[in-house]
Amino acid sequence: MSIKMSDTGDNLLITGPDEAQVNAALQKLISRGAKTLGLPHQLGTNWAASCTKPANFYSEPAALALGEPHIPNQNVFEEINLADTGKHLIISGKTKQAVQSALDELQKLGARNISSITQVGSNWIATCQDPPGEIEQCTVDLFGSRTMVTGPSKAAVESRIRDLTENSGKLVTAIEQNLEGKWIAVIDNAGPKTW
Repeated sequence: MSIKMSDTGDNLLITGPDEAQVNAALQKLISRGAKTLGLPHQLGTNWAASCTKPANFYSEPAALALGEPHIPNQNVFEEINLADTGKHLIISGKTKQAVQSALDELQKLGARNISSITQVGSNWIATCQDPPGEIEQCTVDLFGSRTMVTGPSKAAVESRIRDLTENSGKLVTAIEQNLEGKWIAVIDNAGPKTW
């Protein structure tokens, strides 16, 4: 199964290349007590669905029953401190093994190492890039002096627009959802920053 599940807090987002696989994963979660929030629907070339998290979702039997390697093991994060510095994460802990376990879980989500694990005083520290998130899923299309930003959520499009208009540019359309469920906005690159 090439299904990816993303933890969004109280809910899960299930994505994959095939409607049947996404639906099968959703049904397994429903059988464990999850409530459907969004039925499988096509988003670009992928399919997506969403549901609440079933009770004891991060327990080993639940994760193994789903056959899903992308779900992080929350227990490994209990022994470490995780600091988000923007595009990078700093992982620190009292033991090298705790930091390595957390780093391994983040790598399963797509994070890449920036530095190896190093001892600093009585702590062990490593850095990695943030795992790809919704902002990285945004597409940017140039049309002369205008740029169209398309993404999976309004927040992702807002963040991407802020990145693109850091020095100049202005939002010329509201961020709106299209019929396919994607969020779209257009910015003008020619003018001064007004965002």
